[in-house]
Amino acid sequence: MKKLLTTLTVSAIAIAGFSTYAVPKADAATFYKVKVMNDGLRARTGPATTYGIITGLDKGDTYKYLGRTGNWTKILYGSRKVYVSSTYVKKYSVTTSYKIKIMVDNLRVRSSSSTSSSQVGIVNSGQTFRYLGRTGDWIKFLYNGNKRFAHADYVKKYTVTSLTNSGGATKASNDFITPTSGPITQGYGQASGVYGYTFHNGIDYGAPKGTPVYATAAGKVITSQLKGAYGNYVMVKHSIDGASFTSLYAHMNSRSVSVGQSVSKGQLLGTVGQTGNAFGTHLHFELHRGTYVYSATSAASSVNPLNYL
Repeated sequence: MKKLLTTLTVSAIAIAGFSTYAVPKADAATFYKVKVMNDGLRARTGPATTYGIITGLDKGDTYKYLGRTGNWTKILYGSRKVYVSSTYVKKYSVTTSYKIKIMVDNLRVRSSSSTSSSQVGIVNSGQTFRYLGRTGDWIKFLYNGNKRFAHADYVKKYTVTSLTNSGGATKASNDFITPTSGPITQGYGQASGVYGYTFHNGIDYGAPKGTPVYATAAGKVITSQLKGAYGNYVMVKHSIDGASFTSLYAHMNSRSVSVGQSVSKGQLLGTVGQTGNAFGTHLHFELHRGTYVYSATSAASSVNPLNYL
């Protein structure tokens, strides 16, 4: 992960070109998915009711769309190609593009990718811009309709997903972002048991005390308290394309939100600390599918956050 200097005022950011820039189509990629509209939808080995049933699908689940044969839709279920009745699924397109988030205040916008070029503006922490590419250590982005560059150390690139249903309505999805800066010091999955658990339900980001912690996606705060092994922790409930998720941020030094508060993606939740059962300052981050269920020996409701970030 790129180092993000959150405590320094940065002296330069470079930006190239003055002419108005038409964003190329290469910035985005589009594919299709389907959403299951009924519980227990039967997934079959072929496009007819005479084919064997593989499983029942849950309402709200989404799968990659592979094609259509008559009244049957082919989807990717795990690694298998299966068929479902087209009557009970909804097809939509998924278009991914990229943006950047400024991670420091008073970042100078310059006319080319060099600190010796003229300054054309100032950007501050939390502002977002359209990502256009990368040249060396500089990130190219769209600033006031022009091509500009930012140093990669002080910005964060993330994915933005737009969903378009069969009726043509488009919305932006609540895609997840990394909640803080710093390297991953412990991954998700099986653990040695030395700390009292044999399954690590999240990932740990090693970061200095006071490093900002951000909401991974828009949602509502359902827990904000100092308690037990998690120490200072916050939990946020999310709805992502009809699916429910819960994110958890633990061992924080301070909390900036309260229960019942709605938060936006990237909103400050608190700061990194070492409260609760924590060995060194770090953020323990968990992502759960549906309602939070914890187990010290298995995944329970947790999922690997790196599959979603």
